[in-house]
Amino acid sequence: MSAESFEIRPYQEGDEGRILELFHAVFGPGYSMENWQWQFKQNPFSRPVIWVAENQDGYLVAHYCLIPVPYCHEGRSLKAAFSILSMVHPSFQRRGLLKRLAEACDRQLQEDQIELGLTFLNDNSLPVYTTHFGWRKSLEKLPVYFRVLDAGAVLGKYLPSPFSLVFGKAAELIYAAATIPLRLSPGNSRFQIGEIFAFDSRFDELWRRFSRHLESGVERSRQYLEWRFSSNPKQYRIFAAEDAGCLGGFAVVREDLKFNIKMGYIAELIFLEKQVGVELLRHACQVLKQSGCGMVTGLFTDHARYGWGLSMNRFMRLPGFLLPHGIHFCEKRLSKSVSRLPDSRVYLSWSDHDVV
Repeated sequence: MSAESFEIRPYQEGDEGRILELFHAVFGPGYSMENWQWQFKQNPFSRPVIWVAENQDGYLVAHYCLIPVPYCHEGRSLKAAFSILSMVHPSFQRRGLLKRLAEACDRQLQEDQIELGLTFLNDNSLPVYTTHFGWRKSLEKLPVYFRVLDAGAVLGKYLPSPFSLVFGKAAELIYAAATIPLRLSPGNSRFQIGEIFAFDSRFDELWRRFSRHLESGVERSRQYLEWRFSSNPKQYRIFAAEDAGCLGGFAVVREDLKFNIKMGYIAELIFLEKQVGVELLRHACQVLKQSGCGMVTGLFTDHARYGWGLSMNRFMRLPGFLLPHGIHFCEKRLSKSVSRLPDSRVYLSWSDHDVV
């Protein structure tokens, strides 16, 4: 069957069940209707950007979509969209379907005045997207950092219980010695850290002040944070640093079982004073360790802002070869009025990545 035998069309009400069936056929289990409803139906920033390929028998065999988000670039607000969940059924690959879907999506993005496309690509997808779909790699290497919280829990994947406990203690001592901060923390700040369950208007002002010197990044407004974390079916914990009602920063963490290890993620970390950032990160690590996480990772692109706090909390840069697959951040200009993203000073965190 040729590519011309497929109908390329936008999402229609009722397609979601078949989209999930396609996902499970391509990637296996792990994506729910609840998650789909949150990402697309509950997205407050624009209508869904979803295009599908349907064969003559009425089956959805390919899918391409983007999630609209508010974005700040070079001092002005615009609409951007993250490309996710690109997939073609294994029986219908190499027929040009994904390219046709991408072209249809681009036309809708123009209609919806979305000016910038964003995505994370793996090693397999990168050549296709950059060669045929007009995407450009923005950052040479993503700065992913990690800290070992419980070496025994990590080694337990590879060693029997008695050995993992013994070698785990030894590994923790070696890790602690290798990650001694070069500078000491000046001490606790005046802010108290506690768990919160909702975002209020103070988070808009916090983001305005935090982002003052950023060149590019998704706007972490109250509306975005509520949608991204509070409404998300995934479970997050949010910790705020406050002093007499004044908000100094916040951290968002998530736990997940990956590679038979309970992993912790710093999904978001925003603060005004560096010492507040140190304490929020320390508190997040303590919470994740108490929950049984063996390791925690975070994505931090602004080293000038985060480097000291990461060092104080014994984080190290994760070598690329330890990642399960390459992760590449790419952009696509959809408007001539938007300049290319800078190769540095693009604000990213794990909350930009749909897996976390």
